[in-house]
Amino acid sequence: MDVAMRKHQEATVLVNFASLRSAYDSTMQAMQHPQINTVVIIAEGIPENMTRKIIKLADDRGVNIIGPATVGGIKPGCFKIGNTAGMIDNIIGSKLYRPGSVAYVSRSGGMSNELNNIISKEADGVCEGVAIGGDRYPGTTFIDHLMRYEADPNVKMLVLLGEVGGVEEYHVCRAIKDGRITKPLVAWCIGTCSDMFTSEVQFGHAGSLAGSALEKAAAKNKALAKHGAVVPDSFDTLGAAINKHVSNKFSVSSSDMFTSEVQFGHAGSLAGSALEKAAAKNKALAKHGAVVPDSFDTLGAAINKVYKKLVSEGKIIEKEEVGPPKVPMDYDWARKLGIIRKPAAFVSTICDERGQELSYCGVPITSILEKQMGVGGTISLLWFQRELPDWACKFFELVLIVTADHGPAVSGAHNTMVTARAGKDLISSVVSGLLTIGDRFGGALDRAAADFCAAYDRGQHPQEFVNEKRAKGELIMGIGHRVKSINNPDSRVRELKAYVTSRWPAWPVTRYALDVEAITTRKKPNLILNVDGIVAAAMVDLFRHCQLFSHVKSINNPDSRVRELKAYVTSRWPAWPVTRYALDVEAITTRKKPNLILNVDGIVAAAMVDLFRHCQLFSQEEGNSYISMGSINALFVLGRTIGLVGHYLDQKRLKQPLYRHPWDDITYMSPLN
Repeated sequence: MDVAMRKHQEATVLVNFASLRSAYDSTMQAMQHPQINTVVIIAEGIPENMTRKIIKLADDRGVNIIGPATVGGIKPGCFKIGNTAGMIDNIIGSKLYRPGSVAYVSRSGGMSNELNNIISKEADGVCEGVAIGGDRYPGTTFIDHLMRYEADPNVKMLVLLGEVGGVEEYHVCRAIKDGRITKPLVAWCIGTCSDMFTSEVQFGHAGSLAGSALEKAAAKNKALAKHGAVVPDSFDTLGAAINKHVSNKFSVSSSDMFTSEVQFGHAGSLAGSALEKAAAKNKALAKHGAVVPDSFDTLGAAINKVYKKLVSEGKIIEKEEVGPPKVPMDYDWARKLGIIRKPAAFVSTICDERGQELSYCGVPITSILEKQMGVGGTISLLWFQRELPDWACKFFELVLIVTADHGPAVSGAHNTMVTARAGKDLISSVVSGLLTIGDRFGGALDRAAADFCAAYDRGQHPQEFVNEKRAKGELIMGIGHRVKSINNPDSRVRELKAYVTSRWPAWPVTRYALDVEAITTRKKPNLILNVDGIVAAAMVDLFRHCQLFSHVKSINNPDSRVRELKAYVTSRWPAWPVTRYALDVEAITTRKKPNLILNVDGIVAAAMVDLFRHCQLFSQEEGNSYISMGSINALFVLGRTIGLVGHYLDQKRLKQPLYRHPWDDITYMSPLN
């Protein structure tokens, strides 16, 4: 605040939107700056002892306080405080875009908005209006603002809307009697029904509580009318009081119908004595010359009558009405009503959090939980925008399990551990591991799926496929392992293969991948269908047949992950031709080298192709589209992230120091030596 004051030394008014917890401190701080002469406190609920301290300091420093618990005020054509007068359409409807000749003061912010409306219809509009706030101890009172209006030559007529509780209206009566207020005043104190209650009732505000007869609305209305104010019979006739002669007959004020204290909402709307009741106030106001209508209903008429009299006397010169300025609609309001729309910058089809409940692809989150759809079902909705069958969802979860981690020696885990030991945070450490995922490490699924798909769709024999790759000098994605071989199979691939071949409605791509494995392992036992390969083939088969879509391993040391994936796919897929194809390729590659097995990437890729093609939930075009998007690689990324987070936590748990790679593991070669 000190910085703001230094930068804006011409500012004299502070509008304090702080909550009740900090409004006191910020207000007291603001009053330490001599440039501030007015503070508006919006917050309600400030303890009364704190409010009294604010008022004491304000009096000492000559600062005007509007509030607490106020909606603010408005000076049409100049400024409105906070939410005063509501939205643009209401401001235009009440002609608050230009000044009129009538100034009002009220306790209630909500009722001040109604006064804006009444005055715009029964007179030429509002010149200024202030709601002093509903607390028992307002910073400024009715008389403070009425005296300002009295001194303002632009104000020709005054309106006071008091309430049950407090005796501020009697100060107005004395000001009229003493001649300090000479301008016509139309006044009404609401809450005349307070006497109908047999116990203390508060009408909304803290200040709307009559502690005595004088504080009741009826007494105030009576006093205002007595002293020359135009006081209508009720709030309903406030408008009519402007047009009609003020009746000297007062109906029974509603507050007099109650035999005990009644509080009307505000803390200040409580009559502690007979004088604080609305009826007593209305009577006093009328007695001292205020125009007091019979009720709020005739308040408008009373205002209109006084206004027309001032016009006829030449004290108010009616001006030609000017149209409202063109003000843009409030965007949020107009959009909510459907008047306008804005082209979206982003389009999202998988998740919607706008309603009462989060939904994935239109399925409420509670329904997902009730159906126990699990992680696999969630992936089916968020990734593929449909509810895939249980066997497909189970496959996703199986892939996540077998790809979650593969020990600290692989590149992803290594990078994560090194980064963690360098003192980096979890996200940075995990990302460093994720960035190593590619064709050589865990990221071969998409290419494996594409290769197995293309070869299978061309009707190319697995041996021809292997020969073609050899001739081009290209690696077969999804084939080969650094540790596992056909003699030491990867159990992950085995399980995936078994699942796909037993559950897929069709798995031709998976079968093709297995045929490739049979070939590659004849060359080298480690050219097995790895996890990437089995998942890729199985996913292709899934996309095609679910009917919902259009390296250190060897054949002698098989990758158990691939074995498990292979078993899962071959036992669960309704069809797994791509997986079979991948297995055929493995049979060929392992003949050359035993480590040219179908790896995890290969089995997952083939199985996913079979899933897309044979689960009967994808068209072939949709399945191919999901493959090209990278959806199969996403399985590995998601699963491996679990392991990378585990490595990060492990390094932190073990309090490992900063990592520095040993010199003896580095070959230093300088071209100058």
